[in-house]
Amino acid sequence: MSGIEFDREAVGVSAKADWGDAEEFARIGSFMASIVTATSARDLPEGDNAGVSALRTALSEFRNTMRWVVLEHGDACAVLGSGQESAIADFDSTEYQNTEDFRAVVARMEG
Repeated sequence: MSGIEFDREAVGVSAKADWGDAEEFARIGSFMASIVTATSARDLPEGDNAGVSALRTALSEFRNTMRWVVLEHGDACAVLGSGQESAIADFDSTEYQNTEDFRAVVARMEG
C-alpha cells in the first residue's frame, strides 16, 4: 500500500491561525463516546427480544462509526485549515488514549 501525501502549497491552501474546526470536531468526537445506546430500546414484555438486542447493537456500531468519521474530519481540518500537520499525530494519539481510558472505566464499573 502506498502513502498519499497532500501538498498544501501545490493546491494553494493557506494556514489560518484562528481555524477552530479541528478542535470542534475533536470535542464532538469526545462527546459521542459518552452517548449511551444500551438504553435506546426497551425490552418487549414477552419474547426473546432478539430484535431489540440487534437494534441496540446496530445503534452502538453506528455511533462508533460516526464518532470515527467525526474525528477523521477533525484530522482533515487540522491539515487543510490550521496548517499544523503535527496535529494529526496528536489527534490520533488522543483518540487512541481516550478510547482506551473509556474502556478501562467501563471495565472497572462492570466488574
